[in-house]
Amino acid sequence: MEWKEALPLLQQNHTGVVISITPKGHAQSTVVSAAVLDGKVGFASRPHTVKVRNIQRTGRAAVTVISTPDAMSQSKALHPSSLGKTRQHTSSA
Repeated sequence: MEWKEALPLLQQNHTGVVISITPKGHAQSTVVSAAVLDGKVGFASRPHTVKVRNIQRTGRAAVTVISTPDAMSQSKALHPSSLGKTRQHTSSA
């Protein structure tokens, strides 16, 4: 799926699965709240989680956005090149 096709899906659906690669080369997946931020896919995470460490180490992740109500039949994957560079945002909440 190309970015221009994925953008409407991302703007309407905020549940996704982020997949990163562990140091041993295994896939590590996590359900996240995702959104489009400055034209890139962003997701909420605490700063020191396994997924964040994996993404910081490799600079790569895959995101599958889940479209509800029939999530299993309507999920779509974004090609990793659509994700852009990883940015870390912190809040004082």
